[in-house]
Amino acid sequence: GGRRLPPCFLFGAKKLRAFFDLLPFLGDKTGQTKKKFPQVWTFAEKRDRIRYKLYTIIHFVFYHLGGICMSVPKIRHTMEKMAFTPRGQRKSSATCDPVIRMCWNENQLGMSEKAKAAMAAALEKSNYYPDFYAVALKDRIGEVYGLTRDNVFTAGGSSAVIDAIGAVYLEEGDEVLYCSPTFGAYWDMATANGAVPVEVPLTKEMRYDLDGLYQAITARTKIIVICNPNNPTGTAVGADQLAAFVKKVPEEILIMVDEAYIEYADDPDVHSAVPLILEGYHVLVLKTFSKIHGMAGIRVGYGLACPEIIDDLMRSPGAFNTSTVAIAGAIASLGDRDFLSRSYQMVKDGRDYLTRELEQLGCKVYPSQTSFLYFDAHMDPQDLQAECAKRNILIGAFALSRVSVGNKAQNAAFISCLREILPAAR
Repeated sequence: GGRRLPPCFLFGAKKLRAFFDLLPFLGDKTGQTKKKFPQVWTFAEKRDRIRYKLYTIIHFVFYHLGGICMSVPKIRHTMEKMAFTPRGQRKSSATCDPVIRMCWNENQLGMSEKAKAAMAAALEKSNYYPDFYAVALKDRIGEVYGLTRDNVFTAGGSSAVIDAIGAVYLEEGDEVLYCSPTFGAYWDMATANGAVPVEVPLTKEMRYDLDGLYQAITARTKIIVICNPNNPTGTAVGADQLAAFVKKVPEEILIMVDEAYIEYADDPDVHSAVPLILEGYHVLVLKTFSKIHGMAGIRVGYGLACPEIIDDLMRSPGAFNTSTVAIAGAIASLGDRDFLSRSYQMVKDGRDYLTRELEQLGCKVYPSQTSFLYFDAHMDPQDLQAECAKRNILIGAFALSRVSVGNKAQNAAFISCLREILPAAR
């Protein structure tokens, strides 16, 4: 992939783009041509040609003359800072048998057989480019939520939707509010676009502190992120509480609700924020096919919002990158209700089992509405992670420990592993 422009360059490019967007309202509005153009072009066509040339120059300067930029101390400092974000530091995530991955919240049931069949059929036509607008998938998603295709934005996973939101909406110095700890992509989204991440601590119950977020709003707040249920804690806020928060936030602030795990929730008070979109609020709901659909390796995610927000997101480079295979698999998976029911039940049963066993081992377990558990083993999380890795089981390590719900055999192997480790650690 290409290098991101540093924030100072992105800021300038966005301002120039805004200027050229205003050109139709300046000068010649009649569409008459001028003799100096050899062809008969409308004013809009001439404007687009100028815009294309400008972007070509920007691309040449910042991509092909990078060495010159790096020779300027201030620019070099900015570019070096951008080069070492956590995302850039991450190493290969590939693993092999007999390692049990209980660290990335993957669906151990696999994916729908209907989705597999649809993707296999789609391979036959994959020598052709996909439908860049993913119309069939957007229509199907719209049917599920009572929306239209104009309310849907698709991309290569919900992380790609997050990247698109940052690229389109954030300018240097804007503030992005969220609670911490949470999904690391929100920090990436802010810093990659020159914005300032503002982190509000979770409540004592490890839930998103909506009151704290509201109090942290300033004149520079551009986006508020609510991960519901939250990753890595697994906790969630109720729909009524979330709706009350949304309704009092200034309407110029975009509220991004990440619902990657909400299909696993069994609390009757926890359900989607999509109805707030239908009520006209400035809310963008993130969804993914990586979790309950079991399609993490296929990379399909989407955002739901009012048509105006979707139009904004369609300006991002990632708006046209959903593959033919991914589109076919996602449509088929949405229609496989039996698979989704079995996927939910496997996680619920495994979550209940792991909670009981962890508590019997003396661990503090936080109530989860997701496909993972956040727990305090009264042992350094990094040390516990290392000890589990020695036994070929991978788990997460944050302020506390996180383990993904696996299948029955994997869950039992993890508990057996802890029985060996925890008594020795104490």
